[in-house]
Amino acid sequence: MKQFSFKLDPVLAYRKLIEDNEEQKLHRIQAAIVELQKVRDDLKTKIELSGRRLREQSCGTIDIEHIRSVSAYLEKLQAEMMRAVKALFKLEQDRLAQLSRVLEARKGREVVEKLRDNSFSEYKKETQALEQKMLDELSVTQFGRLSKQDLPGGMSPTRKS
Repeated sequence: MKQFSFKLDPVLAYRKLIEDNEEQKLHRIQAAIVELQKVRDDLKTKIELSGRRLREQSCGTIDIEHIRSVSAYLEKLQAEMMRAVKALFKLEQDRLAQLSRVLEARKGREVVEKLRDNSFSEYKKETQALEQKMLDELSVTQFGRLSKQDLPGGMSPTRKS
């Protein structure tokens, strides 16, 4: 009996490779999002602390130079926060686009796998039919031999005189 072979196995392997590459890109984007969220959270904490310090300074003696420097620092932090938020927004858009590419790659792989499964099912049906045919022929042959041995004079049981 011949072995099962699927002519599109190289295509399936290529589709799996594409899907794996797209998933790796998605994971890199997700890691960048997590990292940028940490940066955004750190900036948020720094802004809150600096704002609190500025409010505390305004209660006591007022040092204009210190207030200017803290205000400039706050503006710088807020500008960095805006850049981080914009970068997060862009990364989120990239993540959605990459997720779409991953899903397309997955569909492509699944189509070829479905073809492979259908081909294998057909192979199994053909193999089972062939085995059944061989078993039927074997039993007919065996039955014929046994019948000839049982009858005196080698007459067939199907013939009646």
